[in-house]
Amino acid sequence: MLVEFSVENYRSFKERQTFSMVASKKKTGQDSNSFPMPNVKSLRLLTSAVVYGPNASGKSNLVRAMQTMRQIVLQSATGMQLGSRWNIEPFRLNADYQNKPSCFEIIFIEDNIRYQYGFSLDQERVYEEWLIAYPKGRAQTWFERNYCSEEQEYDWYFGRGLKGEKERIKGFVRPNSLFLSHAAQNNPPQLGKLFLWFSSKLNLIPSRFQYSYKFTDLKFDISTNYSDNFFKLIKGNDFGLSNGIQQLCEIGGYWINALDNGEILIIDQLDRSLHSEISTYLIKEFNNQAANQNNAQLIVTTHDTTFLDRDIVNQDQIWFTEKGSNNSTKLYSLLDFQVREDESLQKGYLKGRYGAVPFVIGLDS
Repeated sequence: MLVEFSVENYRSFKERQTFSMVASKKKTGQDSNSFPMPNVKSLRLLTSAVVYGPNASGKSNLVRAMQTMRQIVLQSATGMQLGSRWNIEPFRLNADYQNKPSCFEIIFIEDNIRYQYGFSLDQERVYEEWLIAYPKGRAQTWFERNYCSEEQEYDWYFGRGLKGEKERIKGFVRPNSLFLSHAAQNNPPQLGKLFLWFSSKLNLIPSRFQYSYKFTDLKFDISTNYSDNFFKLIKGNDFGLSNGIQQLCEIGGYWINALDNGEILIIDQLDRSLHSEISTYLIKEFNNQAANQNNAQLIVTTHDTTFLDRDIVNQDQIWFTEKGSNNSTKLYSLLDFQVREDESLQKGYLKGRYGAVPFVIGLDS
């Protein structure tokens, strides 16, 4: 389960921006669009969220930041050699930030335990890495490393809550790799399951996603593994016709796996090649307690204002991105605005009441 994700000094993100899946405590709609956070009775987590914003406002960069963090975790131990460089792009419109590391932090829940994990790095070096666990509802720092530029070495801290051969694993860690990734390769049960969360529970479909199935693979997979609900979506369609059908079949596998296994599915530009009714159906299934019995979560970026309907999403499920005066991305929630209960969210957004809409100059001006 995803609780929060934060990013700083990465592509269009300058200052730290935080995306949250914590439901609002005030009544903003249907409780069916959220579920209780394990071991925290006072908080609930959202089943879905939609992110709006004009082109080049940073929507895709939010997904890309999550994907980059996941990739670094999965590849730093086995895919990077000493001296290799990460493809990290800091905020380039400020000279001071070009020389600062990028920072990623994620808060998530696995096996009913909340974890807060993050790191800062540039193309050549990890400067900080930390993991805080809440096994009994109280914070325990399991490990932390900080690079000291004067001594050109790391300060390490290991908490008593973290078991295993910590000192031996520390010897494998390179300047450009993560302790979490190396620990997972050495099979400590505590950190191994966190690595598996990144690899199997956090699923992302970027906007430039390439279809991985062939026509024959689709027929085989659908006929044996896909649910009855998915058949309803594709019934009557010819697999050789459109990009939309291909995208639907590709997303369908991730969609069903997420619902069946309680995974997180993040899709950039959900409306790409998909009809609004199909996209709406995908979102509603995550908000449907009968269909989503394992507390799966869906996050999408989109331009489709059809989803700005109180029968689909609540106010706390709607997020926006827009560029500020310094051309950096600001990420904010619809909760930041006073919205009347009878107000049309779609009309309010299109009129620019919440920001995050393109400024169009007339062709005749």
